[in-house]
Amino acid sequence: MFGTSHFSISREAVNPEIGSERRLLKPRAQSFRQWSFVFAIVISIVWGLVSALSAGAQPLDRVVESLLENQCSLFEAAGGDTVGLANICGQPPGAGTSSGGGASTPQTAPGIVQERLKEARGEEVDAEAGVVSEMVPGLSLLLSAEYEDLDRDTTTFEDGYDSDIKRFTLGADYLFTDTLMAGLAFTYYNHDGDFDSGGDFDNDSYGLLAFLSIIPHESVFVQATVGYASKEYDRTRQAALKIDSDPSLGEPFDESGPAEGGILAGYDQRMGSLTIGPRLGLDWIYNRFDGYSEQGDTGLELVFEETDEFSLQGRLGLMGSMAVSTGFGVLLPQVNVDWVHEFENDQRIENFSFVDDDAKVKFQYEDEKPDRDFFEVSAGVSAVLPNGWQTLAQYRTILGHDYIDSHVGSLGVRVEF
Repeated sequence: MFGTSHFSISREAVNPEIGSERRLLKPRAQSFRQWSFVFAIVISIVWGLVSALSAGAQPLDRVVESLLENQCSLFEAAGGDTVGLANICGQPPGAGTSSGGGASTPQTAPGIVQERLKEARGEEVDAEAGVVSEMVPGLSLLLSAEYEDLDRDTTTFEDGYDSDIKRFTLGADYLFTDTLMAGLAFTYYNHDGDFDSGGDFDNDSYGLLAFLSIIPHESVFVQATVGYASKEYDRTRQAALKIDSDPSLGEPFDESGPAEGGILAGYDQRMGSLTIGPRLGLDWIYNRFDGYSEQGDTGLELVFEETDEFSLQGRLGLMGSMAVSTGFGVLLPQVNVDWVHEFENDQRIENFSFVDDDAKVKFQYEDEKPDRDFFEVSAGVSAVLPNGWQTLAQYRTILGHDYIDSHVGSLGVRVEF
């Protein structure tokens, strides 16, 4: 802030000899006040420009709105070409708004794969429960379907959404010995939803997932997964321009190829038909998002640069299961509780520009910071049936997350040959 400077000489100190000096000081003081006012305006404009360029702690919609305020004064000051944005920059202040953030979801291995890794440790073998299936070397096929209700709350940096995920898995594995099993699965999932402030998205993924289970010592196991997928993102971001009070939409298209992997180790203590044990794991996922340009004719369409993200999550948990003999087979109810901690996936600064800006001046915004700690809880039951058949039903949810609610239901079947 700049205060007004005052120059004065007390009346008692004035005499004819210095009266001329007093008369000269008054216009200088007025001139200084005028230049101070001009200087303050310049500093305010520069500060606003720097804030818009750096987007320090600002979400996308807030950055766009600040650039378009006052007939795009900050945008033009940054060197942007307002000719292509004439229909926006000629509007009254506050004429443009933009909304719709990125859509992402926590990823875990399909439930049927997790169950198969558990089976490879021989957890369903319990003589007291009347086992109907033995762990013998051979080939198995597995198939599963999952449905997830995934909702994200609106936060400071990203828009919220309501979404659904459908995932299908088809795979095969081979049990080489009673201590070594390996398999490969094809996965497909579709993730579609609606943003809280308008717009929607539809994502498709096709991938391969390899999995391995090793029992180095009795009651101790180590299992690992690694996968790669090709993803296609189709997102509609709503942008509003107060001309006819009708919203206009930009339609971006984005592709990325994520890689993911994980390792889990644990110890199983069997007490009759009950099995309980601790779990310690590490999961990672790397996503690369291609740059893309939005489509539309509103003038609010944006160009997003290529970016990537890396997530590294550690988990510490406890598993409990019980073998219950029935007339048609063995039921295995089970519960898992994991504490998950995010080590990476820090808040990122992303670059964008306006499609209609021939100067292609780049601006920045920030995405949401991660929730470092939350819980993942799953409960389900599998049935070991005669002739090498097995079925699975499972429910999984996330608890204690700051802005994500997830509920997953899955059904699966496996058959041995």
